[in-house]
Amino acid sequence: SADGSQLIYGTYLGGDGSDQGGGVAVDANGEAYVTGATVSSDFPTTSGALDTTHNGGWDVFVVKLTADGSSLAYGTYLGGSSTDYESRIAVDGAGSAYISGYTHSTNFPATGGAFDATLNGQTDGFVAKLNAAGSTLDYATFIGGASSDAALGVAVDPIGSAVVAGYTCSLNFPITPGAFDTSGDAVNCDAFVTKVAPGGSSLVYSTYLGGA
Repeated sequence: SADGSQLIYGTYLGGDGSDQGGGVAVDANGEAYVTGATVSSDFPTTSGALDTTHNGGWDVFVVKLTADGSSLAYGTYLGGSSTDYESRIAVDGAGSAYISGYTHSTNFPATGGAFDATLNGQTDGFVAKLNAAGSTLDYATFIGGASSDAALGVAVDPIGSAVVAGYTCSLNFPITPGAFDTSGDAVNCDAFVTKVAPGGSSLVYSTYLGGA
């Protein structure tokens, strides 16, 4: 409750394997959107959701809980055949969820027309936008270079641009012309901040952020 004196609801969420929470967002109706990672083949997905089958290793999951916590509005896997992990989530006014994280999967479900549909290195960050029903991806894109990259935070602005932050060890991370910092540090890695256009097909800006 608002004063911290009682639980409105509390629930387990998972299957027969390891399940880890990564992020939570709440919409104007009090519905909770939860993301994380799971190795459970019986994680509670829902009929008609984007992906109801465990893909292998760690998969990201995305769940929307009803406002009273009594049922799932939807539950879905999100990932490929290798490790997909460290997910975070934001939600816009229309109930679309924006998920970021990192992936080792060459077959992560990047969408046609997305900014980057190909795994670039050891791990790439990703950004995915899931529709309000949890049934389709409006877009999903890799973001990364030839080394290790991870998108560890996401926010969404009023027009639907996703802003992601994380770390990169790639000297060829996709940085945009005129950005604040266009030179990376391959030895110690750098933070990055990237803004993805509403349709997921291009970057508004992308910059390294860090020191020596």
